[in-house]
Amino acid sequence: MGEDAEYIMGGSQWEPVVKWKVTYGPAVEEFVKMWKEEYGADYPGTPEYHNAEAYASCLYLQEAIERAGSLDPKAIQEALKTQELVSFFGPIKRDEAGKPIGKPMLLIQNQKGERPVVWPPETATADPIYPKPPW
Repeated sequence: MGEDAEYIMGGSQWEPVVKWKVTYGPAVEEFVKMWKEEYGADYPGTPEYHNAEAYASCLYLQEAIERAGSLDPKAIQEALKTQELVSFFGPIKRDEAGKPIGKPMLLIQNQKGERPVVWPPETATADPIYPKPPW
């Protein structure tokens, strides 16, 4: 769409340019490197959010099992309910029902052919351009 797509914003679950302060698991650079070593020949480029989200989900389960000290499903479930950590995918914590909360959606914006993160401020790689200039 070229210039017609300039300044359009959209949500993103994960962008590899965001460098969260990781408290559990690999940093984003390590994850991307491991992914490329394993899958890069078949899928050139950067991993997509589905790849990152799937890996992060396994990290969350691993951390809960470690804290539970058991493979007992009830113990793991209880550990998940109190989970609060930051992975390369972003922060996660759980509400009283065990549902994940605390992970902000990233906002990206088309700017000069790139897609920088413009929100939230602690993850932004560029300032948002708003209001958008006229075409």
